[in-house]
Amino acid sequence: MENKLSRTEKRKALNYATLLNAGKTLFSENGFQNTTIKDITDYADVGYGTFYLYFDSKEALLEKAVDEFAQNLIEYKSVRTIKGLSIRDRMYYGTKDILEFIYENRKFVKMVCMLSVSDSKLVTIADSVWSRIFERMFSDHSYFIKKGYNKESISLDSASWKIYGWTLKGIIEGIVSNDLQEEEIDQLSRIYADMNFFTFIREEVQEQER
Repeated sequence: MENKLSRTEKRKALNYATLLNAGKTLFSENGFQNTTIKDITDYADVGYGTFYLYFDSKEALLEKAVDEFAQNLIEYKSVRTIKGLSIRDRMYYGTKDILEFIYENRKFVKMVCMLSVSDSKLVTIADSVWSRIFERMFSDHSYFIKKGYNKESISLDSASWKIYGWTLKGIIEGIVSNDLQEEEIDQLSRIYADMNFFTFIREEVQEQER
């Protein structure tokens, strides 16, 4: 029999989610440094003291927001659940999923990335965003290597770091700075995926898909 939450537990869960969403919204719109705890509680329409029932500090809320961002990125339209796609299309949709998610959350990503400039104490939180994006990309790409589709001279680690370092970070930075628009994501995803397909996938596997 499924356990039901009590009224108190439901209220606590609602307060937590409301405060977390309020913090994410205000951080994204106004910046982390320009947002106070009172701003967050006012926006969430809860008492000031309620904040400290769920978070020790503004930084603690930010860390939870980054964790939620990372989990949502992992779950966002994961191409690993799509059957019947070619390797090239899996790469394309995997890239597109990441870039679409970044576009939908570009204000939040930009805010977090700027933390390393404005506050040295928060550099690790900013770095964790890039690490989580990398982990998502790394897990998608590892599928092809585990299947033996990659060129033998390329390891999982070196392939993933090269993919990450070459252009993906630059594309994401273009999205969060508004230099790239939503309608460009599809084309960039195809170009980026094709680059990886022809660079890392064995020639005989490429031939099978032509």
